[in-house]
Amino acid sequence: MKSKEDDLRRAWEYHKEADNLYHRRFNFFLVAESMLIVSFTTILTVDDKSLEPFNIAKAIAILGLIFTFSWFYVNARLDTRIYYLKKNYLERGDSIYREYMNSFKFPFKFKKLKVFKRDFIPTYALPYSTIILWIFLLVYISNGCFKQFIMAFISTSLVFILIFLIIELSSSYKKSYRK
Repeated sequence: MKSKEDDLRRAWEYHKEADNLYHRRFNFFLVAESMLIVSFTTILTVDDKSLEPFNIAKAIAILGLIFTFSWFYVNARLDTRIYYLKKNYLERGDSIYREYMNSFKFPFKFKKLKVFKRDFIPTYALPYSTIILWIFLLVYISNGCFKQFIMAFISTSLVFILIFLIIELSSSYKKSYRK
């Protein structure tokens, strides 16, 4: 028969492998996105009056969108599984891990937000903002309005962050209110 110690040991092994895979994917994503952005800007600096550089830049931007969507999907699934292991096995079965995870105290009332308990930035914020970047780069190539592009990118990013914080704050308020 399996004991709880065996389950905990197996959960730790799964967690280590999944966490390692998660961070390798994240590093690959950063390098690949950087290469795509550099190639995009390099193509646009070519002193060619034909439409060919713009078509190549559009293809790079579309490839960036496809890559970012697929990376988001794959890593969000893995992040959910890692979170499941942490909540259902590691925090329940390992008192040292539980104390370690609870040792960091926020100086403000956002400590109940799920954002701070998961890998929010690499799993959600970075892919969303990169998707927004690729969309606006496509719009920029189509229209050629740089100032409008910058203002739209900044305002959309701020709206995204504001909406997310409102959703998270309201859900954490509802949970703390019920207790």
